[in-house]
Formats: sequence, C-alpha cells, structure tokens
Amino acid sequence: MVDADDAEVVGEVLQAVGNPHRLRLLYGLATGRSRQELAGELPISGSGVTNHLRVLADADLIYRGEDGWQVSPLGRVIADWVGGSAGDIVEAKHRLGDAQEQAAAELAEVPLSGQELERAVQRRKWELVREEVAGLLEDADTDA
Repeated sequence: MVDADDAEVVGEVLQAVGNPHRLRLLYGLATGRSRQELAGELPISGSGVTNHLRVLADADLIYRGEDGWQVSPLGRVIADWVGGSAGDIVEAKHRLGDAQEQAAAELAEVPLSGQELERAVQRRKWELVREEVAGLLEDADTDA
C-alpha cells in the first residue's frame, strides 16, 4: 500500500494533470511548443491558460525559464507517459464502452430493477473484459 505522504504527493501530481487543458498544455510544452501556440488551440481565455499553467507549476511539472515556460524533469516523465499511453488509454475506454453496451444488450430482457440491472450489467461488462484479455494473452503466448 502507498503510505499517506506518498499518496499525497502522487495525488497532487495526478490532480494537476487531471484536467484536459492542463494535460494538453504539459504535453505541448514538452514537445517544444510555446504557450502562445498552445493558447491559440485551447477553447479557453488567456487568463484561463495562465491559471492552468500556474497549477502545473505549483505541482512542479513546469517552471518559468528564460525562454518562457519549461517542462521540469518530473513534468517530462508525466508528459512522456501520457504521450506513450494516451492511445492505449483511449482504446481501453472504447473497449470498456463496447463491453458495457454488449452487457446491457444481453441483459435488456432480464427482469431486474434499476439498481440490480446496473450491477448485473457491470458484472457482465467485467466478465467480457476478462474474456477479451484472456484471449489477447493466449494470442500473445502463441505468437511468442
């Protein structure tokens, strides 16, 4: 288990990047883009961009350098992780959504109340996900 102090530090960092605008700002800065470039692409005001940059700076993910905002070593680790994992995360969320829809369709005719049906759909969704993961692992094992 993560101790309380570590959880607080990690929670602070995750909270800082837990906003889509801040995530895009961090990743954009890490890939060499300027604040001005990034501000032009975000659907928020200039003061909104500044506020988001301050949150990232307070979490030690970026800092003000001589040439404007720079990404800290910690910020680079987070940006690299996001850049390398974003596609996988999005794909996983889509697959979970597909499993949710499939489970709901399979259980649509089952006579359950609202909360019972919701729980049954959740259980079935995770069964479908486990089956898919098991299949992927089998495929990887036979390919090796």
